[in-house]
Amino acid sequence: MGLLSFGVSRRRLPVESSVMPKLCEPAAAPLGASPNGGGLGLHAVLVSPSVVTGARRLVGIVERTILLAETGEEVPITATDLASIEAYDERMTRLGVKVIESEAVIVNDEMGYAGRLDRIIMVRLPELVIGKGTPGEYVRPADQRARRYVADIKSGRVDLGAGKIARQLAAYALGDLYDLETGERSRHSAVRDVALAFHLPQGAGICTVHPVDLKAGTTLLKLSAEVRRARNTGRKTIDTTVDIAGPASDEEAAE
Repeated sequence: MGLLSFGVSRRRLPVESSVMPKLCEPAAAPLGASPNGGGLGLHAVLVSPSVVTGARRLVGIVERTILLAETGEEVPITATDLASIEAYDERMTRLGVKVIESEAVIVNDEMGYAGRLDRIIMVRLPELVIGKGTPGEYVRPADQRARRYVADIKSGRVDLGAGKIARQLAAYALGDLYDLETGERSRHSAVRDVALAFHLPQGAGICTVHPVDLKAGTTLLKLSAEVRRARNTGRKTIDTTVDIAGPASDEEAAE
């Protein structure tokens, strides 16, 4: 899901606000038809706790349905969706990924936002060129050991919305885990310079994994926060409670 603004810093998110109901909804439920009507919602299945390690948690395919191992639930699936799930699982295996958190709620009180991330994973990344073609381009050394990263599953275009995705994942990396039951925060300890986007274009049957520049994403996140604050200030620049040319009050008339 995207980021939700709750406007002010507070110890516990307000139950009555519009933020809480959206965060409390299981993002992977209900499993069912995809937006284009072709089989299951691919993103929903991949972020489901029943499929946290990919296709290895799936029992089998019977008459174009997929059987989830933990629940025994059958949901419709297309051949391309199955190919995407298998491709995702192959990438997870190749990278040696271990899933640490799935569908976790994230909050940042200082910047006033909340959201629900797809994954925090443990993985050891190779040497990468980050921000390629930008003034901030740099070579990131290979990890000497596995580290925690924010990971997000995307089924739509990633090229057109790259800046928005970088901003979203930077927000997840900078936020804290939030317990909806107790309101307690805790650190997830994911790195704050790079995240991973698992791209499964709807209907393509493939999966690619891309590094996301969180330094640039953090800059965009802070800029968007400044814009939001400026808009809130701007709304108060005209005092609509005052009409200086209106009829005089009874007290003013008496004087």
